[in-house]
Order: sequence, then C-alpha cells, then structure tokens
Amino acid sequence: MLGGESITKQVIVCGLRAVYPLLEKGESCATIEIKVVHLSSAREEELVCDARVIRKGARVAILESEIFESERLVAKRSARIPFTAGELSW
Repeated sequence: MLGGESITKQVIVCGLRAVYPLLEKGESCATIEIKVVHLSSAREEELVCDARVIRKGARVAILESEIFESERLVAKRSARIPFTAGELSW
C-alpha cells in the first residue's frame, strides 16, 4: 500500500514534467505553493498521473495534477511555480 508521502513525491515529479517544456532557455523553476489532497491510499504500485498547466504567466505557472490507481482518483494537487532567470542555488 502506498501512503501519502509516496503519492506526494510522485505527483510533484509528474507536475514538474508538465512544466519543464514551458521553460525558456536559461530559466529555472521551483514550487512556491503546493497543495495535495489525498483522497485514498493506493493499493498498487502502478499509478497514473495527469498533470496540466492551467496558466503560464510571465513569471508564474498554475498547475493541476491528478493521480489515479486504475480509474480511481487517489490524489489531487494544485501548485504555483515561479520562473526565474538562471539556475537556482540551494
């Protein structure tokens, strides 16, 4: 059974994969706000994530993701992701 932490990691990776193609050359991104609603634990290892960029403004993208196990919705995510010039330093 997959719990909240495993599902959260998967939905974050899925969402970033939707955003990366929108980055201009030399831009980086990070999450400034994320909300994950866990609707159910997943019983299987194989999950499907559907991520969509709802809006990409000049500096921030709005993202929504859903994770499914078979056809059952197990989690929803919304996030705001800013774009910055250059690489991020941590």
